[in-house]
Amino acid sequence: DVRDARWSALFFDPRPSWGATFVRRVIARDARFDVSSRVETSASIATVTGDAPASLDQAFALQDVDVIVVGAPEGLRDRDVAGLEAFMRRRGGSVVLLLDRAEAGAYDRLTHVRSWSRANTRSAVNVAGLRASMLAWPTTLPAGADVIARDSAGHPVIWRTAMGSGQ
Repeated sequence: DVRDARWSALFFDPRPSWGATFVRRVIARDARFDVSSRVETSASIATVTGDAPASLDQAFALQDVDVIVVGAPEGLRDRDVAGLEAFMRRRGGSVVLLLDRAEAGAYDRLTHVRSWSRANTRSAVNVAGLRASMLAWPTTLPAGADVIARDSAGHPVIWRTAMGSGQ
């Protein structure tokens, strides 16, 4: 199935995140994606590329977005989480949360995770073709979760759940 369409990816980071930076750079180099981003570097300063909105509660700004990738989701505000919920439930959009800290935050409403387990290893482990030395996984996997990748000990470290018509 050959199409000349590009997927619109919005990267939104409430604070700079190494993981999100690397993912954004890889996706931005892929001709199949049209990437915009907003990284809040301090309280009143942000780095913006493309048509990235100032917050995720602006439905009109998200109408042409296919996927939203959030780095450092523990920094999301309640209104941003509400915007992500609407994006998934009403639009059927996809949201990817790139956690680099297993901290509580408003984003917990999206993951349905009540507590996290963590592991730091001296040697990196292979997870879905990626190498990691710091991992976090839900103590209890959310109901209906579809596991995409597990670490070498069998813990679910990448999973997908449905939210309305989105995921």
